[in-house]
Amino acid sequence: MRKQNAKKILKAAFHVFLRDGYERATMQEIANSAGVGKGTTYEYFESKQSLLFEVVQEAFRFFLKKLVQETEKPGTVREKVERLYECNLFFFQQEVQFRDFMLSDFGKMPEELHDWLREQQGMFIDKLAMVIEEGKEAGELGDHVHPKVAASTLIHSMKVIYFYPATEKETHQEVVKTQVDLLFQGLKKH
Repeated sequence: MRKQNAKKILKAAFHVFLRDGYERATMQEIANSAGVGKGTTYEYFESKQSLLFEVVQEAFRFFLKKLVQETEKPGTVREKVERLYECNLFFFQQEVQFRDFMLSDFGKMPEELHDWLREQQGMFIDKLAMVIEEGKEAGELGDHVHPKVAASTLIHSMKVIYFYPATEKETHQEVVKTQVDLLFQGLKKH
């Protein structure tokens, strides 16, 4: 029952944070949405901030797991990166509320959560750097490519889709393809 209550509270908090934003969300509203008392909410989470931390961690772990899975499937480095960008695009298009919440409330999140997110990003950059190193060893990429710098560039360029104003003449899929084409121009063997 305890584990079930915690899951209900996390799910409710996720929806309340998405709907109302972090600052406007209240522990009472989260408790009401979860169907538990406010005191029960505090039994599991000491504050709204700790609840936010858990919600963002759970969602980010899910997203990272999906990205890592794309890099572990067979294929060339380029195919893996294309799948990575397509997965990111799918998330961008399907998880609109979470994306908007992260973009609008990111600056309001506690520093401890920012540190955790940077740590997760760093681990993913290391994972992608290994994929790039394998591509170098297979002769897919030039010797000039610095795996960690390339991985960091690839990860950070994934954010372009969040801000790029697509027009009626181009789809987000076309923008992603153009991005990958540009990136691999610099990564290929000379």
